[in-house]
Amino acid sequence: MSSIRERIERESIAQLQIRDRLSPLANLIDRLDSLYDRALNAIAGNPEPRAATKVTLILTTRLADDLRVCSLTSYLGYGLQALGFAGTIMELVGSLSYVGSSDDRAAKWAEHSDRRRSFPHKVSDGIEATLKAVGEFNPATCEDWKNGYEIMCMAKHGNPYLSLLHGLRIDSLGAYHVRAPDPSDFGIMMSSQALAYAITSATAGLNVALAHCTDSALQTQLRGEALNIVGDLRALEAWFRGLGKPDSPPARMNEETV
Repeated sequence: MSSIRERIERESIAQLQIRDRLSPLANLIDRLDSLYDRALNAIAGNPEPRAATKVTLILTTRLADDLRVCSLTSYLGYGLQALGFAGTIMELVGSLSYVGSSDDRAAKWAEHSDRRRSFPHKVSDGIEATLKAVGEFNPATCEDWKNGYEIMCMAKHGNPYLSLLHGLRIDSLGAYHVRAPDPSDFGIMMSSQALAYAITSATAGLNVALAHCTDSALQTQLRGEALNIVGDLRALEAWFRGLGKPDSPPARMNEETV
């Protein structure tokens, strides 16, 4: 077994490797992180005088922090765990969108006491509310979001199928199990998926949150920057296809032989 010091050293090496290979996504995350700071300041400085705005500030602040944690986890080589954080981001965006500008729903959110369920109870209601809010509600997009959430939940809840894919590898050198940090091609793919899902959800959430900023010029500017990030993410489609092609045999610096 490795020591904590050795694990930290491996994380540092993995971070350099992963952030370099995922630099296009890392750049988008950095832009989005900065945009969230500016959006929060814009809403707090020019708030709609309503209860829904208070809920929006709470959820948007949480989103900014979770986006940060998801990205750091991805870079450190914990792609499986990062997918779980990305799923939480989608859930938070769903809550934010479902509340929207409704003071009635904001009050119900604040009074929610069911420890076994979030708000709204059905994640699909949050997804539909989000897509409607950003003008992208259609069967195909809705299905894409639900399928993505399914993958993230597989990671979050320890689904055996994904756990086996992540935890047990077989190649020409034999069988082995992986203990992160994991800068292998498979690990890179999981980190990239987590970042892409997080960016997709978080930009939508930012768009929804900015409805509570009374400065229309500032609202338009920040929404435009969020839209640019979405466009730049979609432009990476060919890059994503290339990312799935291994550049070299997987290094086993982080793996323990079965």
